Amino acid sequence: MEGNVKVKVTSRSMFRGGEEELHFTGFGALERTDYGWELFYRAVEDTDHRNGVRSEVRVEEESGRALIKNGEAGYGLLLDPTQQTGIRMRTDVGELLLQVQTRQVQWKLDDPSEGNIQLEYMLLTDGQPVSGLSVTILLTSSNEE
Repeated sequence: MEGNVKVKVTSRSMFRGGEEELHFTGFGALERTDYGWELFYRAVEDTDHRNGVRSEVRVEEESGRALIKNGEAGYGLLLDPTQQTGIRMRTDVGELLLQVQTRQVQWKLDDPSEGNIQLEYMLLTDGQPVSGLSVTILLTSSNEE
């Protein structure tokens, strides 16, 4: 793996009747691949250090897609700006099937130690919006203060 990075994640969820914004800070590794970039990271919420996340984000240069994998939650979320995708998520009461409508997949990762990834998408069930999400991942060299 190349490029150990400091990771700052802002996750903004918009849903009927509300909005929630969470901030996470952690460390990860950014790797250049044949298809684009792959980021592995662990981060904890800034206000509640018990709430953490371990994720993998892949961005594909040719297709413009992104894949978010969360092993702890047991899902892989494909964000494809050209078509609607789907996701199966495990819940306490069973499995939930959602459609994913991607609005934006952008990144600037010219260096294995810094850059950003911006993801915007809508989760739907039976064609009806459930939640709009905006995720920004800022990467800086882990050597910086």
